[in-house]
Amino acid sequence: MDINLPSHLEGTRQLLHGSLALRPDESAPAVPTNLLRDLQLRFTATRTLVVEAPVKPLSVVERFLSLFSNPAVGATAIIIGVLSFALPALLPGDSSSARTETFRGINSNTHQAIPIYISGGSLEMPSVLASTGDLEQSALVVVQSPEAAMELEGAKVIVDFEAGDVTSVDAEGNVIAQDTLPEEISLLSIKIAQAVSRL
Repeated sequence: MDINLPSHLEGTRQLLHGSLALRPDESAPAVPTNLLRDLQLRFTATRTLVVEAPVKPLSVVERFLSLFSNPAVGATAIIIGVLSFALPALLPGDSSSARTETFRGINSNTHQAIPIYISGGSLEMPSVLASTGDLEQSALVVVQSPEAAMELEGAKVIVDFEAGDVTSVDAEGNVIAQDTLPEEISLLSIKIAQAVSRL
């Protein structure tokens, strides 16, 4: 340990050395007043009491306003608001047109089911065809003859078991297409659906 101090600290060393008791029977002199005051000023912690105001809970309105004070949230809210009003105007409207598109295709609001007139078959034929799931029972009508079905108004499909054909007739009474009946009854609903699709 180096006991040689710089010359400017020699006075402090002598002052501190003089304040210590070197032997047990020797009483130590009192600490110099200036030194005691300097040490107290230097090492006494100065504490100041800081009183913070209690945190006031925010109301719902204040929380809402603070949320929208964030520029990113405010801009997003404005974009969503504009799109919610502008998007319906940008989408094609169906109000001017009577045709609407569904998952089954384009249907007309004024469109009625095309009746399917069955002639020459058994009376259970409508329920047999409806059980296949492709045709609606309400569209299947049993008639006495194909001529009786031709006298009825509107577009129609005539299934004639005696002649063995399926005929598509438009609303004016013109024959659009005529096909032969299939040999298997399970294929009849497909043939009728093809005839309806031609109208």
